This record gives sequence, C-alpha cells and structure tokens, in this order.
Amino acid sequence: MLLMLTGKCYGNINAIDFTKISTSENLNLKFLRDNLRLYDHWVHEWKADIKKEVVVKSLSSLYDDLDKQTGKNLETTLLLGDVAHYLYNIELEPYYKKALDNYLKATEIAPGDFRTWWFLGNHYSMSAQSVKGIATYQSAIKINPEISNGYFWFDYALATTMANMPATSKYAITQSIKILGSRNSVSESMLRNLEKNLKRPPADTSLTVNDIWALAGKQDNKIIITNRVVGTRFVIDSTWRITPNAYQNGVTAITFMPTQIINKVNNQGIDYSILVIARKLKEGQTLNDFITPFLKPEYKTSPVKLTTKYNDCIAYEINDPEIYKSIGGGHMYMMAIARDEPGQPGMLLETADTFPMGNGKIAHYTVEQHYSRIKGKLYYLVLLDSCGYIHDESLAVFKDFIENGLLVE
Repeated sequence: MLLMLTGKCYGNINAIDFTKISTSENLNLKFLRDNLRLYDHWVHEWKADIKKEVVVKSLSSLYDDLDKQTGKNLETTLLLGDVAHYLYNIELEPYYKKALDNYLKATEIAPGDFRTWWFLGNHYSMSAQSVKGIATYQSAIKINPEISNGYFWFDYALATTMANMPATSKYAITQSIKILGSRNSVSESMLRNLEKNLKRPPADTSLTVNDIWALAGKQDNKIIITNRVVGTRFVIDSTWRITPNAYQNGVTAITFMPTQIINKVNNQGIDYSILVIARKLKEGQTLNDFITPFLKPEYKTSPVKLTTKYNDCIAYEINDPEIYKSIGGGHMYMMAIARDEPGQPGMLLETADTFPMGNGKIAHYTVEQHYSRIKGKLYYLVLLDSCGYIHDESLAVFKDFIENGLLVE
C-alpha cells in the first residue's frame, strides 16, 4: 500500500477555542476556516480555483497579525502553529520551524493539556518524523487516556498509518468513527485499506519464515523482532544469533543464541540458547497438557517462579546430569504461558518505523502488508538450554530476556 503525506488532518483547528483569541478587523479568520480544504494537507501541485498567491498572502498576513499580539495565550499560540503548519503544507519551508516553535511553546504554556501534544505530534508526523510524532501523540494519550475528541483519533490514525502501525491505526480510526458518529470518505477508505492490510490467517494454514517474522526496528544496541501471527515481540542484543522457523501445523518457534559465556571452571567459552515455541492447542487442552510432553521422565524438575508478568504461567527448574557431562550437566529452565486473544491484536507489538527524509521534508513510502494474530488462545514455551558451569550467568540473561526482551500480547 503506497502512502503519501497528502491526508487531510481535520483535528487541530476544530479543537481551538476561538472565543479566547483576541480578534480585530485585521484577523481574517473567516478565510482561514472557509478555505481549510486547500491547505490542511500537503499540496505539491496547486490546482485550486483560487490563486496560490492569494492564499499565501492571506495566511501569512494572519500569522503576522497574530504574532504581533502581546501576552499570547494558549489558544492563540496553537492557532499560530496551525497557520504556520498550513503554510508549510503548501511548500513554504520556513514555516516548518515557525509551526514547531509555536507548538513547543504551547507545551510549555499548558503541559497538562493533551491538545498541545496532539498538535505537536501531528506536525512531526506530517513532516515525515514518525518516531517523534508517535511518541508525542502517546504523550497526549498518557495525559488523557480517555480522550473523547474524534478528530484527535482521526489524526492519530493517519499518523500511525504512515508509521507502519496498522493495528494501532485501525483502533484509532474505529475510535474516531465511533465518537464522531459517522464516516467520511477518508475514514472509510482508511478502514477498508487497514482491514485489507491486516490479514487474519486460519489456524491450520502454513506460512513461511518471511511471512511471519519481521525485523521491526532498533532500540539502542538492540534489535526488535516481531511475529504478528502468534503475537510476540522480542528485544534482543544485536550480537545474538537467531534461527526463526515457519508456521506449520499450528506451531512456530524461534531460537536465540546469545554471546558465549566464559565459565569459571576452565575459562572456556560455552554456548547456550533460548527457545520460544508458540502453539495453537485443541479445544479443552490446558497449560499442563501443553508443557507435560516437554518434561522428560529422566528430568529432575522442581517448580520455580521466573516472572509475575503473566497470570496463566507455570515454570520448572530442570536438572539432567546425563547431558553436557563435561560442562557440569544440563541445567535448564522451562516456562509455559497461556494467552487469550487480545481485544486489539498487534497493538502492543508496534513501534513507529523510521523513514527517510525527515526534518521538514515531504516523503512517500510503501507500507507492507501484515498477517494478524490467529484466533483463540495460544500457548508459549520458553526454554533456557544451559549447563552447570554457566548456570548463574545464563540464568541472569534468561531472566532479563523474560522481563525486558519478551512480550506476548
């Protein structure tokens, strides 16, 4: 799906309280509102009946008149940002910085008003700075988790679509339609494309590695790997070796091989691994039914608590002296997790993509299609395969992986 920065942003000006803006005969606010359709989106080729020069003159004069006011309040500052943003939309590049300065000033005036972060996030997103834009939108949601402004959700839907966050975008546009009580042609088209983009595979399908595993981004010196089909996200060290598997017969897996640990017995490097399996079980099967086949009779097992992140979770410490005899015997940990289907599959897995041509430059991108999570409850096995010589060190890595590197929605 090809996305270009031409989407209309309905929200900002509708959220400004114009009764709190000092007006005079010089302020042509009627022109601003009446012609919003001409500049509320990026315009590369001017095709409107009204001349571009007339629009530029009217908006720039309005900006200058507003900027001359002393003691500008929040509403005036937000409006200044919007007018500058509209001028930037019609390719007057210097107004990018003017819009940014006013929106940043608004966050200083009223940091607890979600609109200030909304307007700023919109400006970042519409200027090809998706990571900043989404982070700023999320600041607005953190301030007011129950935002009931349908225009906010429309703008957020557009921003998350361009950030390659289709599940979040689908949620946002659905919220917008619900609050506003109707659909327009843009929201209808967005929802239709998003539903097409998020394909729900049947549980008995077969999918290739490239179909389901994705390198979703970077976080400092770590990489982010996602699998939407089974609702998992991993943040791991970029030096780890990775072996992902296809999805067949209702199961997929991925193996991580962290950096060798130098053991204290003979100062030699020893490999260890972390395996994650995801499986769709038959109706009526329990978490114990899932993990039992992996617990071999020869294992010496004892229950252990590895995390409090998941309510439906069981774990065992496993000793097997008959394997890895030369390096202290097998010393492993196995955890099983059961997760119901989330209300909004994929949202927790998504982070904003970083696209080229930021800092006030126009861009267009191709957004790839995604599979969505398969329906129903899924079960996950997380295994540390290690040995006695490096037990403490590998267990510390494993616990950090569970707490900070593993996300199961």
